[in-house]
Amino acid sequence: MNALLRLLVRDIRGSIGMSPYLVLSQLVSPLVYIFVAGFMYGGIVKGMEIGGVTVSYVLFLAPGIVVSQFMLGASYAGSMVWFDKRMGMLEQILAGPFSRAQYVTSKLLSVMMQGVANALLVLLIALPVLVGASLSASGLPLVLGSLILGSLFFGSLILAISTRIKTDQSLNMVFNTVFAPLMFLSSVFYPLDVAPPVLRIIALCNPLTYSVDMIRAGLLGITTSYLPYEIVVLSTESTCMLLVAVHTFRSVKV
Repeated sequence: MNALLRLLVRDIRGSIGMSPYLVLSQLVSPLVYIFVAGFMYGGIVKGMEIGGVTVSYVLFLAPGIVVSQFMLGASYAGSMVWFDKRMGMLEQILAGPFSRAQYVTSKLLSVMMQGVANALLVLLIALPVLVGASLSASGLPLVLGSLILGSLFFGSLILAISTRIKTDQSLNMVFNTVFAPLMFLSSVFYPLDVAPPVLRIIALCNPLTYSVDMIRAGLLGITTSYLPYEIVVLSTESTCMLLVAVHTFRSVKV
């Protein structure tokens, strides 16, 4: 079996086998946000405007929640890197027929595959209540591009962080500190038009914002004039973060 494929299979098995409850949370957590928060806040917020078109709050929220969940998958990959370092597995892997490039690539591919699979499954389950959402042939590239580029950015980010973490307490603290601001300082829960100027500027530096806007455009068929620029920015940020992760991992001593 190809060395990269062997590592990829190991990563997917490790993420799934880490805990059945963690795997289940990847489905339950976004559905709770969509069905509970979406409908509860939907009674207060009657509609959200996107590209001059008003949609229900549930329809506005669901794509953002789906996209934000691949950060959870990225955290699993980061945890595996840290455990590999702690248990001495990283040294054994790199001493075998595996290169550092193959190790990094397997982690990123694992995050992408699991992120896309989880997102599509959640969308499939929630589709009956997402009246007005549809996945067309023209929208599919935007949805897949959003999930792949978003997974690449956050997978690279967590990989870079995990290589520098010394203790499991620090690992959990960093993940919790990073993920919450990324979610709330983006367009996941509200449109940036209503955000204060300072928060809007911060959100426009957040790749999650662009990933959410792309998947909304793909599912709702509502595009804006600045969508092409968002695709370019997200692609650039993901590529830069990938280079950072590769550089960081190369400096790790085993």
